[in-house]
Amino acid sequence: MLTPDLDGSLRFFTDYLGLTVNGRSGDSVYLRTWDDYEHHSLVLTAHQTSGLRRTALRASSEKALQRRVRELEAAGHQGRWTEDEPGLGPLYVTTDPDGHELALYWESEWYQAPDELKPGLKNQPQAKPGHGVGVRRLDHVNYLAADVAANADFHQHLLGARPTEQIQLDGGRIAAKWLTFTNKSYDVVYTEDWTGSRGRLHHIAFATDTREDILRAADLALDTGVFIETGPHKHAIQQTFFLYVYEPGGNRIELCNPLTRLVLAPDWPLITWTRDERAKGQVGRKKVIITCTAVFSLASALCAVAPSLGVFGLGRFIAGLGLGGLLPTTITMVAEYAPRGRRALIVGTLMTAHQAGGILAGFVGLWTTGAGRWRVAYWICVVPLLIGVPLIATYLPESLNFLVAKGRTREARALAERYDVELPGPAAERPAAGDRWSAVVALFRGGLWRTTLLFWLASFCGLLLVYGVSNWLPTMMRGAGYELGSSLSFVVVINLGGIAGMLIAGRFSDHFGGARVATVWFAATALGVHLLGIHMTLPLTYVVVFLTGLFLFSAQAMIYATVAGRSGDDNRATAVGWVSGVGRFGAVFGPWLGGQLVAAKSESRGFTAFAIAAVLATVFVALTGLRGPQQTPRRDAAQQLTTTG
Repeated sequence: MLTPDLDGSLRFFTDYLGLTVNGRSGDSVYLRTWDDYEHHSLVLTAHQTSGLRRTALRASSEKALQRRVRELEAAGHQGRWTEDEPGLGPLYVTTDPDGHELALYWESEWYQAPDELKPGLKNQPQAKPGHGVGVRRLDHVNYLAADVAANADFHQHLLGARPTEQIQLDGGRIAAKWLTFTNKSYDVVYTEDWTGSRGRLHHIAFATDTREDILRAADLALDTGVFIETGPHKHAIQQTFFLYVYEPGGNRIELCNPLTRLVLAPDWPLITWTRDERAKGQVGRKKVIITCTAVFSLASALCAVAPSLGVFGLGRFIAGLGLGGLLPTTITMVAEYAPRGRRALIVGTLMTAHQAGGILAGFVGLWTTGAGRWRVAYWICVVPLLIGVPLIATYLPESLNFLVAKGRTREARALAERYDVELPGPAAERPAAGDRWSAVVALFRGGLWRTTLLFWLASFCGLLLVYGVSNWLPTMMRGAGYELGSSLSFVVVINLGGIAGMLIAGRFSDHFGGARVATVWFAATALGVHLLGIHMTLPLTYVVVFLTGLFLFSAQAMIYATVAGRSGDDNRATAVGWVSGVGRFGAVFGPWLGGQLVAAKSESRGFTAFAIAAVLATVFVALTGLRGPQQTPRRDAAQQLTTTG
């Protein structure tokens, strides 16, 4: 394996995975897993890029090796003999049709553990490591290939592999194929390279003893700063429980537990998965945005014509469902199309529309204060159905991840190039379709449950503030001694501050980290809301209201941006959706709390109550970890590979 950061990669494989160094030669380090009988499991070599230089396969005998060589050469795959690896005899080096370098050999030096690594059991090559994950063995290699079928046929007909499962697209093209040389369900995988490149790597995988080891590996990754791409999850294909991480050199590493699934039948049939079988229940984020917008507008129309309070309440509830689905979906979509290093800024820019709507709501409130004119406000909410939905249907691109999941890779690639963003990394397959709650459960696995709950609590307090202050600010300001006109103008001013805050917080978050900015912003919000309870001159009050809005609304938006940034492609929508959904309880409680305080003629206590909520939000976000912006390894760097290095 090639790495541009030999020292960092070595620490990853030894300290995190628990491999043992068994020799060095120049810029190469020989590493082994504790249950490998051979000299080494992995050669780590310093290089200008990441990738895989060579994969070595052991034949079942010297005769079998010579037979495979003859068949390869007869088929036109000429190779060369070399002896350039310690612990191995002569290797016959060739390439598959895609250009991945392969070596075949028979002679192998059995590992003899030194005294300090001798195991207690004589049928075990080495003592188990007392640190790190302690992976048992190198499990499989997953290559990217321009032509999956040709490479799979090469392994099947010339190297003796058996195909066990495959993904076939609607047009008949094979998108991925799993093959085995043993009774394991798979040893080699080929996944279609959507870029059309050749000779690249998707990942290498190490097996653990148990499923629980995967969960512990996720905890260790969080503790040691190892980047988690996705998981823990369970694959539908091959039913492997897994975790994808990146090592410092940029190579994707899978930790897997195949649940002792073996292929014991000599006539095992090839299992074929269709595109639809792998993407059940997915409708695309664009359709969700259109549907939620339509639901919100139609429910608002119901409110406008409501003949009774019950019908009005039903309309408001349905409108809330539409709005509740719209916000996390649009945030996820925008985060997906955001350029590298600018996700928080783009999410903040999106949320300025929320504040612009708040400004419009202030003017609408001034305009519809007369008896019976409140219905006009709800008719205005029908405008998105008449104008927004047609524009969305015509111009909004579909989610890249959805297109990839549906096998529409050409369309996804074209969109990625048009908007100058990265195409989502090819995945060997998605989590099991029957395990739809796995993405939610993943939010609580290992040490993640603390962070998840803290973000939920912070979102609850944040939306309590957003909706409590927005709804009751005019009334509370009147209770503080300001005139009605000025009190309604405060709604416009606080939302103007919100627009400025979104842009400032987004830029700061991309530079310093969303959690850090949200913590400072909520603390400033607590101070600003508390000051609003003090009667000041009108110009000074406008300044305080503006600054409070600057910090208040963008603090909540940075929670969304932080959660989106810390989530993988496969569960980003789930994470943002749940943090937004739980926050909606705060959006209900905030206006209720304000109403109770106003009804009790305790408007001044309202400012104190909302300031306390801001302090709690500050604490909750701070406890999630005030780390800087997450540096996501570039996917193309993780897949770089040339046969010559």
